[in-house]
Amino acid sequence: MVRLSRDDWLAAGLHLLVEEGVESITLEAACRRLNVTKGSFYHHFKNMDAFRSAMLDYWEANYTTRFIEASRTAATPEAQLQHIAAMVIDTYGTEEVAVRAWAQSDPRVRAALHRVDSRRLSFLQELLGTFYPDAAGSMARTFYAVLLGAPEMHPPASQEEFAEMYALLMRLHEHLIATNDT
Repeated sequence: MVRLSRDDWLAAGLHLLVEEGVESITLEAACRRLNVTKGSFYHHFKNMDAFRSAMLDYWEANYTTRFIEASRTAATPEAQLQHIAAMVIDTYGTEEVAVRAWAQSDPRVRAALHRVDSRRLSFLQELLGTFYPDAAGSMARTFYAVLLGAPEMHPPASQEEFAEMYALLMRLHEHLIATNDT
C-alpha cells in the first residue's frame, strides 16, 4: 500500500479545485482521486476545514514563497526578474484562476489572496525598484496585471501567448533600462 504524504492530499485538493470548483473539494472526491480510504486523510488533517486551510497554505508556499525564494538566489536583479518570469510562465494559469474564483465565496480565501497579492506586489516592487526608483509600484502592478489578466481573458491566453506577453514586457523593460526612461 502506498503511503500518501500531506502534500499528496493537498495537491489532490488543488486539482479538484481547478478541475471542478470549490464544491468538489470533499473527502469522498479526494479519496476517489487518490484511490484510498478515508483513514489516510485523518492521519494528516483533523477535518475538511483544516484541509481547506492547508490547501491555501500549500498554494501560497508553492506559488508565492517558492518563487520568491528561488528568484532571490539569482546573482543580479535582472537575473532575478528573468527567473521569476520563467517560473510564472512554467506554472501559468489554472491554479491562480481557481483560487481567485474560490475567494469570491469564502472570506478566509479572500484574506489569504489579499496577503498573497501583497507579498507578490511587495517583492516585485522591491525588485523593480532597482531599475525604476520613481515608478516601482506602477511597474510591479503592470507585470502583475499581465499575470492576473491573461488567464481571465475570454478565451484565456494560452501558455504560449502568455509567454509571448511576458517576453514583450521583458523587451520593453530592457528598452526602458537602455534608454534610462522611467
